[in-house]
Amino acid sequence: MTVFRGHTRMSIARRVQTGVDSLNDPIYTTVDTLFLGELVPLDSTENLDRAEQVFQAFRVFLPVLNPAPVASDKVKVDGLVYELTGIPKPVRILGRLHHFEAVALRVTG
Repeated sequence: MTVFRGHTRMSIARRVQTGVDSLNDPIYTTVDTLFLGELVPLDSTENLDRAEQVFQAFRVFLPVLNPAPVASDKVKVDGLVYELTGIPKPVRILGRLHHFEAVALRVTG
């Protein structure tokens, strides 16, 4: 079986329910999961109305994670946060789940 091996240290921030309060409302905590993946630049554009605002798009290659990555996840690389946009696509090789691919967006300014 082939195994995806990234080279870039990353973490994914997820909201995890850690309990309930006195009114039975869920209490959430953010948990970071560390892994090796890849981040490849796709595009970069500026907002013409606000020239200091830059939109950067990246393709993110994620290993098989449990639970699987979802569109609301945020990936952190070298202290910078990238928000996943859309549903991460599972990639299968020889009929087995190999890795996930997603597009991430970073907005500055």
